[in-house]
Amino acid sequence: MEIAVEEREHLEEEMSLKVSWLEVFKHKGTAICGAILLFLTLFTAIFAPHLTHHKPLRLDVNIRLQGPSASHLFGTDEFGRDVFSRVIFGTRVSLLVGGAVMLFTSLIGVILGILAGYYDYLDNVLMRIMDGLMAFPAMVMAIALMAVLGPSVLNVIIALSFIYMPRTARIIRSVVLVVREMVYVQAARALGARDLRITLKHILPNCVPPLIVQSTFIFAYSVLAEASLSFLGVGVPPYIPSWGNIISSGRLFIREAPWMSIFPGLAILMTCMALNLLGDGLRDALDPRMREIG
Repeated sequence: MEIAVEEREHLEEEMSLKVSWLEVFKHKGTAICGAILLFLTLFTAIFAPHLTHHKPLRLDVNIRLQGPSASHLFGTDEFGRDVFSRVIFGTRVSLLVGGAVMLFTSLIGVILGILAGYYDYLDNVLMRIMDGLMAFPAMVMAIALMAVLGPSVLNVIIALSFIYMPRTARIIRSVVLVVREMVYVQAARALGARDLRITLKHILPNCVPPLIVQSTFIFAYSVLAEASLSFLGVGVPPYIPSWGNIISSGRLFIREAPWMSIFPGLAILMTCMALNLLGDGLRDALDPRMREIG
């Protein structure tokens, strides 16, 4: 009877938590701004073919290196390709890579984090592997993996997921170490509940708030890392429009045609800023200590 009452109180607390963090989020102006910017970026990626009548791969040497105008809003590059259409279609590549890396790191990181946090005999082995992966600089390891795998969108996703997964795993492990000692988890274990049921019903829901916050930052890291790899020539192949490729080709004409690097750079800045503002807002809204201070 006491256990049932305690579990009911826990559920009521979770329901009040959901309401309160939404209320806090509504009053976070920076988070709302980030959400709006991210929505605009998603809208651009989805409706890219309808936002421009130029083809991103169409060559026209007669109009090469022309500045921004009514017909070419962001000017043209060294091959006469419309920079605006290339930036618009490059949004798809960046969001595809960022979203896929976010999903893979979240899925694998949650599994490894729960296993390490719940089972002591797996903790030391898994976390030492994660520590070993985190010991290498992220970009250096990404370049090494891309050198082995070869340039492609899929290989960029694999390499970045491999790099950022340990961060998620360690965060989830820290949550599990706290939750598994809670009274309601101990009570469920004493009543004979299986580990899978305890994990899905009690532990996993507590991992969602920090996972959401971490995912937004992983998304931003991945967008920036993809652009960096493409800029260095080891990421997305040159024939695929991506922000990193556009900036890479524009660096050779930075004095004659600075718009080739400025506009894709601003696109990267806006996307990463949107994700970071959204992540900061979610962190403040989901943290009970921040709600108490507010």
